[in-house]
Amino acid sequence: MSDSYKQPLLEKFAFWLMDFSEKFETKGLKATDKAFDKIEKDIDNLFENKICDVCGDKIKIFGKRKILDGKICKKCDDKLSPFFCDRRQSKLEQIKEQLNYRESNKAAVSAFNVTRTLNGGTVKILIDEDAGKFIISSSRKWRNENPDVIKLSQVTGCTNDVDEIRKEIYQKDKNGNKTSYKPPRYKYYYDFKMIIYVNSPWFDEITFLVNDGIMPVYRGGEYKDTEKKAQEIKEALIQKGVIL
Repeated sequence: MSDSYKQPLLEKFAFWLMDFSEKFETKGLKATDKAFDKIEKDIDNLFENKICDVCGDKIKIFGKRKILDGKICKKCDDKLSPFFCDRRQSKLEQIKEQLNYRESNKAAVSAFNVTRTLNGGTVKILIDEDAGKFIISSSRKWRNENPDVIKLSQVTGCTNDVDEIRKEIYQKDKNGNKTSYKPPRYKYYYDFKMIIYVNSPWFDEITFLVNDGIMPVYRGGEYKDTEKKAQEIKEALIQKGVIL
């Protein structure tokens, strides 16, 4: 990184540190100089060319993704399963194994024949009943996204959970200021969440919202419709012998 490009960033941090130092009456210059040196080093590290441990490409600015024993680029990270959430706790060899699985998954996506589609609210559950497999995706062009093709026999369970969201209602006083009612008043909204437990080396659960939007009434008509959709998803899995 050139000094001409780096200097404006350093100057901004320096002014902030000086101001911080004065406000809190630190002795200042030594502490500020030390912090300034650290920031300069951090900026150098930020713009330093780094190499992805998987593909060998240079990692772009803000593109580094940490793993347990190294780093990968954003491009490789994007190839991992969307249901995978343990990247930081995974070793390089595990990441490589998963990327090999994801590459082979493309053939399973190409061979996937949708015989039944269920609306999961924020996602679609696509089922190939002949092959005993399913896909969960939020994309209309799901074949382009390489979604995980999962065997129905891999499903070990399914549960529902309702999250209550509470939002306070305010009033305005005579000066136009927002104030709370006494006692406080609230609006309540509900999210109907489904969790599918899966026996997979790369992830053990898939979570999504079944409702299309926030439900304002608990046990109301929209809630019952959502509950019915969730039951339909369960029954599609039960037909293949899944124990819930």
